[in-house]
Amino acid sequence: MKATLIATTALLGLGAAPALSQTVGISIPAATHGWAGALNFHAERTVAR
Repeated sequence: MKATLIATTALLGLGAAPALSQTVGISIPAATHGWAGALNFHAERTVAR
């Protein structure tokens, strides 16, 4: 039981490796006002950064 727990923990640790750079796309309807406008504003600032 203990060996299985250690092996499982080791395998899960391998999956926690640093993530590679990825491109994320955002699709939102009519981002002209309200929370959608704020989301668009912050997404554009993040892209510019």
